Amino acid sequence: MLAVRLLHRFGALVAVVALVAAFLALPPVARPAHAAPLPGAWCGPGASTADLPDVAVGAQIHILYMYPADGIDRTDFVAPRIARDVAGVGGWWQAQDPTRTPRFDVADFPCDSEFGRLDITTVPIQDAATLAGLDDRTVLLTQLRAQIARALGPAPVGKAYLVYVDVPVPGIGTVCALTRPGSTQPSAANGTAFVFLQPNDAQCLVGGFGTGTGWPAQTVAHELLHVMAGRLVGAPHACVDDPAHVCDPRTDVLAISPVISYSSLGQAVLDGGRDDYYGHGLPNRWDARNSAWLEHLDAPQHAVTVSIAPEGGGRVSSTLPGTDCPPRCSPAWNAETVVELAAVAEPGYAFVNWAGDCQGLASVCSVTANSSKFVLAVFAPVQRFDVRVEGPGVVEIDGADCARRCSEERARGSLVALVARPDPKASFVGWSGRCRDEQRRCVVPVQQRNAVTARFTKLTKRARAE
Repeated sequence: MLAVRLLHRFGALVAVVALVAAFLALPPVARPAHAAPLPGAWCGPGASTADLPDVAVGAQIHILYMYPADGIDRTDFVAPRIARDVAGVGGWWQAQDPTRTPRFDVADFPCDSEFGRLDITTVPIQDAATLAGLDDRTVLLTQLRAQIARALGPAPVGKAYLVYVDVPVPGIGTVCALTRPGSTQPSAANGTAFVFLQPNDAQCLVGGFGTGTGWPAQTVAHELLHVMAGRLVGAPHACVDDPAHVCDPRTDVLAISPVISYSSLGQAVLDGGRDDYYGHGLPNRWDARNSAWLEHLDAPQHAVTVSIAPEGGGRVSSTLPGTDCPPRCSPAWNAETVVELAAVAEPGYAFVNWAGDCQGLASVCSVTANSSKFVLAVFAPVQRFDVRVEGPGVVEIDGADCARRCSEERARGSLVALVARPDPKASFVGWSGRCRDEQRRCVVPVQQRNAVTARFTKLTKRARAE
């Protein structure tokens, strides 16, 4: 009706202009782009080819910088800009949702800012010319992931990768970034997002690298949502021909060209209607707000304290980054996080059992961080345990047969169950050494010196007849 009235009063040109202006109008940005100043510098010591010891607790996003092995390593130039862009993404995210922000992998650098401590791993790309000649996105993604695996090994549970690729890939055409989606919860199939820093046929580099709100920062926010996994099944504004993106509103950070209509991350919205992929709270639909890759700023945290006895007997680590004891023995976890702990004995020791809020003999246990928890991992020195068999029979040692001489390493104080089993037409005579009984079953604790002999004898014809 508005268009008709305008057309009637002012002519066709004015009406068309009004319609175009209404179509292109952007919703207001309710919050500033950044919740905190961007870091002034990246405090890393320079190029590092390793994932440094973790400081953040929980599933986290680790950053890699990839460059041609036969080219120029620009870590010192790129890393500070990555730090500012990632800080911009974190600030924008908190502006959209004050209770959430992506959890990035940081290192223990002396620094006056959180994002200045980003753990950035430099990975040289072998045979970069081959990548530049690829014309298939899937093959490119596979090749890049293979390069990462060769450099760093399999991705650990709880680490997704955000990768800045400093290699031109002109043959890929419209690619500004690629993502291998992961899972909503950390698993062995964590996602990987690639952001390309060199121009290609897509003309993606529209500037702003290191400003915290330019094209690279926009791309990071967009791709991290893909890393958190899930297709927009059931989302009311999902693109019909591309269910991984939304087509309305055009300012949504998950919108895709040519639909996208914002020019900076500060103008983008994170599911503005809260009905497509973030914060909708609907069952049986992907909700990125629940992702383990996000820090829950509104949730209390509880320390899970690990102690090791005796000191130096072993180590305890969590499946998710956080606990690596010693030295990191009492990190604070988001409330209700299920913390899986694994005990590994040092040479000369064996794991015995858990005590406290973890119980059991298995080397892995789980504890829920719903309050402060205390876990004790008990180790013991290993001692040699010798078994000798004399005569026609075998000794079963905790389910395994020993026919003549057997030696095992066992934790001091642990119990060893022995069962004497004579052969047919033979009988058990008795034990000597640590076992001194004529009963066929003997349970003996491991001490500093351990030796057991089992004796068997053939039955005489008369004994067999009886």
